[in-house]
Amino acid sequence: MKKRSNGVLVIIIIMIVLSLAGGVLGLLANLNKTSNPVDTEPKEYTISYKYYIDSEEVNEETIKKAKVNETTCDITVDPTCIQQTPTIKFDKYTCTNDVKGEWNNTNWEFTPNLTANTTCRLYFTSLIHNVKFTASNGILPSNGLEELVQNKLGEDTTITILPTEGYKYDKVECNNNATAEYNVETKILTVKNITKDTTCNISFKINDYTVEVKASNGTATEDPKSANYGGTVTFTVTPAENYGDASVSCTNGQTGTYANNVLTVSSITNSTVCTVQFKPIKHSVNLTVVNGSLLAQSANPQTTQDGGTVTFGISPQEGYGYSGAELSCDVAGTKIEAIGTNNIVMVYNIKSNLNCKIVLKQISE
Repeated sequence: MKKRSNGVLVIIIIMIVLSLAGGVLGLLANLNKTSNPVDTEPKEYTISYKYYIDSEEVNEETIKKAKVNETTCDITVDPTCIQQTPTIKFDKYTCTNDVKGEWNNTNWEFTPNLTANTTCRLYFTSLIHNVKFTASNGILPSNGLEELVQNKLGEDTTITILPTEGYKYDKVECNNNATAEYNVETKILTVKNITKDTTCNISFKINDYTVEVKASNGTATEDPKSANYGGTVTFTVTPAENYGDASVSCTNGQTGTYANNVLTVSSITNSTVCTVQFKPIKHSVNLTVVNGSLLAQSANPQTTQDGGTVTFGISPQEGYGYSGAELSCDVAGTKIEAIGTNNIVMVYNIKSNLNCKIVLKQISE
């Protein structure tokens, strides 16, 4: 009986201990609720913005100015209508702290879903870019030092640029990854891949030409020479023996002059081949007969090559003969001879034009 009483006592003690423990836990929980009340008020987060056009940071005012409401009016109906198109378009956004949002193109605004303090970067792409052209030794359409052309995104830009006279295309360089091609026939420069404001410079270099010389009845031993536009080159050209009286002809509208064995080609505007043509040197000899006459078959004057000999047939007047005849030419040292037995006068080794005379003498009885 005593054992059973002891067991009941133990059970009662255990129940008392459990009750006390539950009360303590309940008290602690209540105290915890009191010290950490549930925040039922929504938190306020802060947001800041940064703006970029073509990856370059700009201010908010620039973005607002770039916003243009597209119009669809018809200027053929309403002459006062101004058709406008946006100059930039929204591309993407990034926000710190994993904040998400949405761009509204109609309202031109970004609406974030704030879950934390954040900085959002809004990126825009230009729809219009300026392309500035400069030319070295070239002529722009405005004849100025530079030309500015507006380009629509995704389109190519073309411009006509002429080389300065005497110059030819060399190269073209553009910045910001734009590419350019120049058509030397049409003189049109085309710029592609324009994604930012771009500057393109086209360079022309002075034309260089080749001058070649040939000789007919002569010798030209020098190799072809090069010359810049408007330049001058010279060649030594020698006639063959007994040749001279040079004439010069050049291709492609070029001109040359020849003097003292030197051919000069000047004011060159194209490649050319110049030919120097030498003719046989001929001299004219005129004979005057005093107290006689030239035979009808004997031409007067007569011509011959340099160093040659001419023969005149003559007939003395009655009573006149060759004995003591006087012979002379207007160039000292010229050899002239009368051969009476053949009724001829001969002039030898002729080196220039001559005027010669024979005076027949009266035959003495």
